Amino acid sequence: FHAFMNARMKDCGLSSMYFPYIKILSFKQGIPMAELTRQVHFDKSNTSRLVSELCEQGYIRYEAGEDKRQKVLFLSDKGLELAGKIMELEGEWRERLFRGLTQEELIKMQHIMATVLTNAGEALKEQNLDKEAQDD
Repeated sequence: FHAFMNARMKDCGLSSMYFPYIKILSFKQGIPMAELTRQVHFDKSNTSRLVSELCEQGYIRYEAGEDKRQKVLFLSDKGLELAGKIMELEGEWRERLFRGLTQEELIKMQHIMATVLTNAGEALKEQNLDKEAQDD
């Protein structure tokens, strides 16, 4: 997937590691950096560095939040255009992946993947609880 996206998006000068930030902001504009960090599941320093680079390139802009000390993030027009291109390419990738599957098979697969993701989330919560118990 990353090789496909990187090859298709090389004209914008960004690799696929930036795309989660663009996608999240395309769905929810005006969120603080901390919220974006939580949603992309990367550490704070990576998020800060990548967001700064996206700002420098004109894809994201900062504005003062309700609390003037907190800045919130928005996609610029250039960022919105990029988000549309990313979504379009992801759709093309999904079409390639699921070619030849029936609608029934796709629905069954979605149910299976939802169960797998739920199990993974619960396992991570349990792991974090175990770690917290060990730290106490």
